[in-house]
Amino acid sequence: MKAVAVSTYDGKRPLYLATDGSDFAIGGILYQLTDKNEVKPLGFFSKSLNVAQQSYGALDKELLALEGCVKHFHYLLEGNHCTVYVDHKPLVNIINSKNCKLRFRKLRLLYLSEFDLDIQHVDGVDNKIADQLSRIKLRQLDKAEANQVSHENKEQEAEYATQFVAPLTKFTKFLNNEWLQNIRVAQSQMAHNLPAQAEWNKKDSVWVISTNPKQRALIWIPDESILETIIKMDHEWGHFSWKQTYQRLRRLVYWPELRKKVKLMLDNCDMCQRVKAFK
Repeated sequence: MKAVAVSTYDGKRPLYLATDGSDFAIGGILYQLTDKNEVKPLGFFSKSLNVAQQSYGALDKELLALEGCVKHFHYLLEGNHCTVYVDHKPLVNIINSKNCKLRFRKLRLLYLSEFDLDIQHVDGVDNKIADQLSRIKLRQLDKAEANQVSHENKEQEAEYATQFVAPLTKFTKFLNNEWLQNIRVAQSQMAHNLPAQAEWNKKDSVWVISTNPKQRALIWIPDESILETIIKMDHEWGHFSWKQTYQRLRRLVYWPELRKKVKLMLDNCDMCQRVKAFK
């Protein structure tokens, strides 16, 4: 099987969208054509149907597939003309009809009317890619398998904590780290402004704050620039959401309004913003 690379959008070339729906999934591909008339995929879409959707008729599954693909690729379809290929001819007729009586169809057609779409019918043999994407079936896990997956996920989380989060708690092993030395220096410089609840940790030679007697004491971060360094270091390991980053750091460091600070910084993460634009 040959791997296919997703291409970037070329504003000078027309857009094409092929969609399809099966008994258990929907799918589609958004693409452009090269000068040699070769398919240049911009993205793929595939989604399993829930129990209610699996009971839909063929027409409504095809309509659901079209709506799902348009929603998925809306960031490229908005303001651009797109030719859509479907292999269910009644769908072409209902798109062009103004006499639809079923409310849930009307809502989908109303959404699709916001886009400049030219719906065309093609034979099923000419709609192979979308057809394959609509036939990806995920096997349901039984209880034992689900427990095994859950156990493996917990092990992965523990490994992540050991590799990436532990240095913030077992910091006595990282005395040569520049940012850790900065914490000690900043704490000594800000000793006159020490929080009332701060306690001296003799073993680790840092000031800590215990906000909850049942939880580990938190490292007091006296300088905002140091906090920003810690947030950046943690976030760049995987560019997780600001909520995930906050949940980790709130158990390790103390800073007033830490939640607000983490959200403000990561909402402006350039990498996260670029990735989010293509979701």
